Amino acid sequence: MITYLLGKQSDVETPRQGVPVNAVILGSFGLVDQGEMDWKVLLLESGLAEKVGVLGLADLERVAKGYLGFLMNFFKNSKFMEGKAKNFVDFDEKVFGGEETREIVRHYYGEYLGLLRDAEYADIRRKYHIVTE
Repeated sequence: MITYLLGKQSDVETPRQGVPVNAVILGSFGLVDQGEMDWKVLLLESGLAEKVGVLGLADLERVAKGYLGFLMNFFKNSKFMEGKAKNFVDFDEKVFGGEETREIVRHYYGEYLGLLRDAEYADIRRKYHIVTE
């Protein structure tokens, strides 16, 4: 979606799933989607970020005023159109900055590794070469 706000869609190559991409972490917000926490991490490909001068949330608001509000409303209402309850953004709709987002990701990655230590996930650890020590 952001490509339409910051430039022509052809300016940005859409990354393929599973292919690493250099990106700037702009921030995140915690969406509660049908009762489950679903963190939305806002990234912008590094080359595009430099090109348009968006290296943080303040830059994003300057370049694409109102985009964060639009994005939150999109996710809050996305399931409502399917006849389900509206989602909501937790933490009083706070958008966390890049550094806070890194800490959030580190925390939940640690939680994920903790779950994978359980014996029932041994097949997953082997399949994806995950080391949990």
